[in-house]
Amino acid sequence: VPAGLVLAVLAGLQLVRRLNRQLEVTSLDQRLDLWRVATEMFAQRPLVGVGPGSFKEIYFQTGLVVPGETLQHAHNLYLHVAAETGLIGLLALGWLALAGVLATAAAWRRGERRNAAAGAALFVMLAVHGTLDYVYWIPSVVLLTLWTARVLFHEEPADRPAPSSRAG
Repeated sequence: VPAGLVLAVLAGLQLVRRLNRQLEVTSLDQRLDLWRVATEMFAQRPLVGVGPGSFKEIYFQTGLVVPGETLQHAHNLYLHVAAETGLIGLLALGWLALAGVLATAAAWRRGERRNAAAGAALFVMLAVHGTLDYVYWIPSVVLLTLWTARVLFHEEPADRPAPSSRAG
């Protein structure tokens, strides 16, 4: 609860700061442009996309970018993957998501409630956040995702003895 209150206050301060800036182009305007361009990229090459890492260069060619801006991605996980890797990338993303859901369910069935809760929380956070941003270029998000996957997919061998409670 205290951490939640601190986060709420910080979020409120950030919102007030942003409202006071009176930007000509809002974050939503930028995202709408990014999403439109990503959708056009996907429509041009729906099977394989425009190529991994190509979004930034192609977006700069549209002329929608104000000089000095560093827009690296589509600010939407699903549109970014679709634009750069097409249906093949979307299917791979869906397969990974399904594997995560199945691993979370398996951890729950094994009685690993904390691991399952961590997996579910990460999955929901990434799925929801992915609608407004593309987070896989942030190393800490990648590491958190990989660590959670390791916890969820790790199984102890059946023949491994339980740890001894005796001091050695």
